[in-house]
Amino acid sequence: GKAIANGMPLSALVGKKKYMRKVEDIFFSGAYLGETLSLAAGIATIKEMEKKQVLEKIRKKGEYLQAGTSGLIAEIGLGDVVRIAGHPTWQLFIFSEGYGYKPLEIKSYIQQELLQAGFLWSGSHNMSLAHSQEDLDRLLGAYKKIFAKLKTLLVSHKLRQNLAGRPISDVFKVR
Repeated sequence: GKAIANGMPLSALVGKKKYMRKVEDIFFSGAYLGETLSLAAGIATIKEMEKKQVLEKIRKKGEYLQAGTSGLIAEIGLGDVVRIAGHPTWQLFIFSEGYGYKPLEIKSYIQQELLQAGFLWSGSHNMSLAHSQEDLDRLLGAYKKIFAKLKTLLVSHKLRQNLAGRPISDVFKVR
């Protein structure tokens, strides 16, 4: 995979040992092979992340948000149409058809309301060290209001009337 370490190009060819042994018989080249400044920047970045316990911190933030979001979904009774899945550092919302509405109509309403509340959201939580406890609590507060109104709209069959535009559509479709 490729990554940028402090603005420097960095990539790695990785895999299981039995496959990587085959690479020894293959010629491959790249524009930055042998370029050592990016390797040094990558190592420095990894050391800084270890020193600041970045992975542990974002995992804990993700667990907090995941538990809070799942708790609200259960408390408000939306578990039949909304659930959270994935690793705490990258959680995905999964929507199901219900109350006569398609999954993307439900997602569209949540996205619309979150944008109005000041959150850029596309159906996932991608955790960052920069997320503060206040950020997470603000999002959970927005979810609580939005989920409660969503439940009311679903039960009263008034969700479509409360969408400001057309529902989100799938970017990729199975042919």
